[in-house]
Amino acid sequence: MAIGLGVAYGDTIPDWLTATGRHYKDVEVVEIKPDGISIRHQDGVARIPFDELTPAQRDTYHLTEEGRDGYEKRKSEQARQAAEAARQSPPVSPSTPQPGDHATGAPASVHYITVDEIKRAWAAALTLPRTLDKNYKSLMRSRDEALRAIASGSRDREAEKKAAQYNK
Repeated sequence: MAIGLGVAYGDTIPDWLTATGRHYKDVEVVEIKPDGISIRHQDGVARIPFDELTPAQRDTYHLTEEGRDGYEKRKSEQARQAAEAARQSPPVSPSTPQPGDHATGAPASVHYITVDEIKRAWAAALTLPRTLDKNYKSLMRSRDEALRAIASGSRDREAEKKAAQYNK
């Protein structure tokens, strides 16, 4: 029974046995990170944490405890920084005029949406497919085609209509 030794990234491994005794058949390694490995197998997909890999599997994929600890430390620091930045910056949303603004003579704080903002919002809404999706390549192609359509200007007319609708 093979346990993941001497294989290249993306090769199919007939049998994979973890340190905790879990058994997977027809395994393909799809992602290697310092904190574990993601696989596609006969029954679906799985994420095998570093602690559940055998020492031989860790060696095969060059995973170390120091690498895992450093990776987890970087991830938690990035999450902390993102949370701090989100806490410090005001929410980004267009303000709408209040009915009393014109009656009181107070200037209305109106933000008009531009075509570029609409296009950026469309691009941001295109999520990246997960690498474990079975149709990952076709999803990436579809996403890339949509991004190209937005960038090429072929959707400018539609963006102009959306901006005009919002700015009424």
